[in-house]
Amino acid sequence: MTPSAPLTAALSDGETVLWQSPAKPSARLADYGGIHDWIGRLFFGISAITALVFFRAMQDAGRMSMSVSLLIWVAGPVVIGLLIRHVGRRRKRKAAQATTYAVTSRRVLAIGDATQGSYPISPDTIAKIALEAADREVLEYTDVASSAAPAHIMYLPKGEAAKAQAAIAQAQANL
Repeated sequence: MTPSAPLTAALSDGETVLWQSPAKPSARLADYGGIHDWIGRLFFGISAITALVFFRAMQDAGRMSMSVSLLIWVAGPVVIGLLIRHVGRRRKRKAAQATTYAVTSRRVLAIGDATQGSYPISPDTIAKIALEAADREVLEYTDVASSAAPAHIMYLPKGEAAKAQAAIAQAQANL
């Protein structure tokens, strides 16, 4: 396996690449927008409740005509929610597509456009597949000895999480 240029630059002397993520992941790789999805859903909920309140009040008053204020109160949160969800998903997708993951003989590397993460592999490192979907998988890995550290996540195409998990196990066996 020939490592990519950014990966080659990040390697230390004597460090070998056991596994690296594919060069071009799919567009649906990181389709979940995280907190942006929840904020978008909140705006949709606000819009639905507002619409029910307005329609009920208009029905009680005997005026069922559409007004500009009603359109702003009902459509405003929907438009804002759609924008938040779209921007969040797009940013997450671009970050996932720009990140190259690799497991070396000593550590796990996550190399993005502007950031580089390096996480040492120890005998206490645990790697587990957290999500398996039709076209993507999520691999979580963490060091049990440092329980305060959060789990790190790799967004990978289908079938790659097991390979990364096996490479981490191989690196642990060679420690």
